[in-house]
Amino acid sequence: MNNLAELVRRLPEPYEDELWYSVLSRYHRMSGNLTERETYREIMPDMIKGAESSIPILTINNYSIWLMKGDEKKLRDIYFEHTLEPYWFRFSKTNSKGSAYVQSITKPQNKKADTILTTFHLDKMRYCPLCAEEEREQYGETFWHRLPQIPLLTICPKHKCRLVNSNIRNTRTTRLFIPSNIENCPPVEPIYLHTKLDERMANSVYIALNAPHSLETDISTQWLRNEILSYENSTTKYLWRIRVKKICREMEVRYGNMCDAFEFANAIYSIMNGKKYNVPTETYILLADFFGKDINEIM
Repeated sequence: MNNLAELVRRLPEPYEDELWYSVLSRYHRMSGNLTERETYREIMPDMIKGAESSIPILTINNYSIWLMKGDEKKLRDIYFEHTLEPYWFRFSKTNSKGSAYVQSITKPQNKKADTILTTFHLDKMRYCPLCAEEEREQYGETFWHRLPQIPLLTICPKHKCRLVNSNIRNTRTTRLFIPSNIENCPPVEPIYLHTKLDERMANSVYIALNAPHSLETDISTQWLRNEILSYENSTTKYLWRIRVKKICREMEVRYGNMCDAFEFANAIYSIMNGKKYNVPTETYILLADFFGKDINEIM
C-alpha cells in the first residue's frame, strides 16, 4: 500500500491503555498483507533493509507514531495515551521531555531499528488474566496494555491480581506484529497474593503514567531536598552526604531488587547539589514511598 492516508484510515481505533504496537499488530491481522515485512515496510518505509530481522517490539511502538503527521492532536494523543514515554520521562528535564516527544513523532530515516533508543526493561510482555478475559467477552479480542509493561507494577491496579508473563519476549524478535491472543496470553487462574507495597506501587505507577503531562514544566525536587535535610533517623550533626548513604542502605533493605542503590545515590546527589537531573521515574516513585509522600503531591 503506497497511500499513507489510506493506511491511516484503515488503522483500528486504539482501546484505552493499548500500546500503539498492539494497534499496529491488529492492523496487520486485518490488512491482507501476506507477510509481516510488508506491513513493516508500510509503517517504517525508510528504515535500513534487514533491520526488521532484529527489531525490539517497543521500537516499533515508539517510532511509528509519525504515521499521524499532519494531525497534531492525534500525534499527542497517541504519544501520551498509547506509549510508555510519558511515564519514563515524567520527572525528566523539559528539554529531555521535548526531545523524546520530537524523536517519537518524527519519521525515522536511514536508521537501523536496533540502534534506536527504546525505554523498556522487562524480558517478556505481560498481561492481566482478568483484563484479558473481560476483553474477550466484550470485544472478541485482547490487546497489549501499557501498564503491565512497567517493571514496578506487579499487580493489576483494577483487579489486584498478579500480572502474568506472556510467551512473547519484548527484545529482539523475528516476529514483528505479535498479537495478544489466547496462544500468547493463555487463560490462567488469577493469583491475588500481594503486599501493601504492591498496592502502593500499583497506585503510584498508574498515576505517573496517566496523570496530565506537560512537556514544558519541570517537576520540583525541593520536597526531596527538605526530606534529606530533616531525615528523622539521622542526628543533626550528620552531613547530608552521610544521610544519603544511610537512606540508600535502608531502601535496599526495604525494596530489595526493586531498588538500585547506585541509581538512587546518583539521583539524590545531583538533586542535593542543585543540578537539573533526569530522575528516573521508578527512582522517584520509590523515594516518594520511602518518605511517605503521596505521588500526587510531588508531581
